[in-house]
Amino acid sequence: MSSPETTWGVGEYPLMARHLRPAAVAAVDAAVSEALTEQERTRGRALGIALRRARGQMTVRDLAQRCGLAQETIRKIERGAVPTPALFRVAALADALDVPLDDLVQEAVALTASISRVDVA
Repeated sequence: MSSPETTWGVGEYPLMARHLRPAAVAAVDAAVSEALTEQERTRGRALGIALRRARGQMTVRDLAQRCGLAQETIRKIERGAVPTPALFRVAALADALDVPLDDLVQEAVALTASISRVDVA
């Protein structure tokens, strides 16, 4: 049976753990083991919908070339598989789509409210 230290995060990668200070190992383990809330997942789905709408007919490949992100990263963000993407990634996407970041966030917030109402119903 595995110990709690080897169940999640760095504990699964003992070679990596040897090269990190104990505080860093604890920080990585804590970050990996924290579960996302339903609200975070809903916001991620809403952001993905807003990005797909803003992309319109542009292909993921074209968007990736414009913003410098990998196509798979964009696909994951669009389908909500990355519910809390890095701010600079979202900013790069907004810039490549020629959409103000604030507008993108406002649409995602509005969509979050409507997704939450649908999930409750």
